[in-house]
Amino acid sequence: MLQDSVLVGLVDDNGVKTDEHVNSLTIISDGFIVAGSTTLENFFVSTVRNSMHLRFDNSLNEIPESGPINWSRNYGGDRDEVAVKVLEIGANNFYVFGYSNRIDPPRNGDYNYWIYSLGGDGKPTNADLYAGKTSEDEVLISVEISPVQSGPGYILTGTATRSTGETQSYLVKLSSTLNFQSTDILIETNPTDLGNNVRGSLVTKSLLSQEFMLLTNDNTVSNLDMNLALTKLTRELTKSWQVPLIFGGESNDFAGSVTELPDGRILVVGTMTVGGLNGQKKMVLMKLNSEGKLAE
Repeated sequence: MLQDSVLVGLVDDNGVKTDEHVNSLTIISDGFIVAGSTTLENFFVSTVRNSMHLRFDNSLNEIPESGPINWSRNYGGDRDEVAVKVLEIGANNFYVFGYSNRIDPPRNGDYNYWIYSLGGDGKPTNADLYAGKTSEDEVLISVEISPVQSGPGYILTGTATRSTGETQSYLVKLSSTLNFQSTDILIETNPTDLGNNVRGSLVTKSLLSQEFMLLTNDNTVSNLDMNLALTKLTRELTKSWQVPLIFGGESNDFAGSVTELPDGRILVVGTMTVGGLNGQKKMVLMKLNSEGKLAE
């Protein structure tokens, strides 16, 4: 019996049930890779996440009940480790981008961006790299391939939460070919003050001009009044707009996505609350000019 979908899950050797969460799907030369995390729950470790990646073949027009899975791997031990994105670098060579609580015991350390490599069988090659500050929790949200520029490579975007509880955007630029040494990290920065950002709500987009748009939630005023904050960064992750643009007003508004049209105009998608604090949430599409002003 063939079907159009299949559930994929893991059960460890002791039969403990797990919960899986998917973060991304990547098209590769001969199929697809899904990246995310899986939980491990038992009496000794409570809800620790391990990174997880699944490789599918490309014959998804008909999915057998067993699932068209070439391999399924999870990586990690008693620490939180989450895979956000997998990129195919070459034949039987993949980079995994995510974040990890790298210090034992679990949940007593600090989170950092985490990059490691996989072989063709999905097993880690024991080459990895961490980026982040020991005084902050860095949680990776998105990965962009940097345009051709001074040192093409990868732009990692996410949030860093400080000991004060404040959360800011945190960007890392990596070289294009990773040797998994500290010299691979070209830039680590919090490029501009966008207020107290909500964890997991930050979006980046590469532009034709080789610059970057950064869209997030601005929670500067209070938890009851959250706006959209939009800014443009240079190819070296410094400010292109000196003052971020703020959209919203009545209540909590949420960042969705940002993209650039061929003519240079910018589209922003999000969710806005109308009618006050307990008002209705509505999808919003904003068309802006290249400087972020509402287009006529």
